Order: sequence, then C-alpha cells, then structure tokens
Amino acid sequence: MYDLWVSVDRCVEACPAKVPMTSGVGFLIRQGRMIFPNGGPICLHALQNYMPILTAKQRQLNEEKRDDWMWRVHHVQCPNPERRVIWHLEQRSLGSTTVEPSQPIAPLPGDLQLSVCEILGKCTSGMKKGHLAIVRDGLLYLPQPFCLWPLQSAIPRLIAMQHPGYSVEAEPCVHEKLICPDPTGNVVLQIARV
Repeated sequence: MYDLWVSVDRCVEACPAKVPMTSGVGFLIRQGRMIFPNGGPICLHALQNYMPILTAKQRQLNEEKRDDWMWRVHHVQCPNPERRVIWHLEQRSLGSTTVEPSQPIAPLPGDLQLSVCEILGKCTSGMKKGHLAIVRDGLLYLPQPFCLWPLQSAIPRLIAMQHPGYSVEAEPCVHEKLICPDPTGNVVLQIARV
C-alpha cells in the first residue's frame, strides 16, 4: 500500500468553483481514507470524475509493468472540458506524508451533511458514528479522515441534491440513508440538508 498525494498540477483555464482549485491544492489518501489538509475544500465534481482511480493507485503491484497499465497513470482531470483542472497522482511511501490537522468545520444553513449514523459491522477504515462530510457550493469538506468507499457511493446523490428542484420523492428507489458497499463494515450514512 502507498500513500497517495493528489494535488492540482495545473489549470488550463481558471477553475470556476466558489473556492477555486489552484496549483498545489491537494489531499492525502492513506489506507482507503481521504485526509484533507485543514478540512478542505476539494471540488466534488472533479473528485467524482477521478475517484475510481484513487483506490487502484494506492495499491502496490506485484505484476511486471508491462502487465498492468495503472503504473503509467500519473494525471487525471476534472470533467469540465473548458477549464481542465489537471490533478497529479503521486505514490509515496506509506506513512511518509504529514497533513495539517483539520480546522473545526461547522455546517452552514443550506449545506448538505453526509454523516455516519450507524455501524452494523466492523469498519476497517476507522469510521465512527458522527463522522461527517460537508458539501457547500459544490465543494467537499472533511473535518476528519473519511473512507473512500461510502463517500464514492454518496457522491452522485450529493451532486444531484445541490440542484434546485431536486426531490427525493421523485426517485422511488432513493432513501434518505445509504450503506457502504463493504458488506463487512455495513456503515450506514445519512444525507441531510442543514
């Protein structure tokens, strides 16, 4: 396993986010957990675009390089074709990267809050009841490390819920709660608007 440092390498055009992603902005992935320096923010739309690659990039390969293409992946980009914020993926020795501790982040009215409300199994990523992620103006804030798996399952709904007119009632298979994809951990999350 590697530490994976994910940071903005360059912006083809200025990022239009409320808090723009600029060169050097980044975060750490350590053993399946995202750790944001000072709690964030990181653009939720960009994160959704490259999140599937993050889990694969932190693993150590025993295969020859010719047998796996993942060793060649060092850059990913946000989904905005006009702005093209390019992110760099850097594998580092496990435990070699330090990150400034998060500042207390309180949700504001209108924010979306993704919180751990129950753990029905054994979470191997250290999630605890009360851990939360906050979405504000398309940006993700993490007051504490947060597991990639449940976050990845929640991101599409978090993005949809930011749009005016979104209604849970209009989607019969959508519930106010969701569960982590790991059937061993069974971490139950709830999305609520503050």
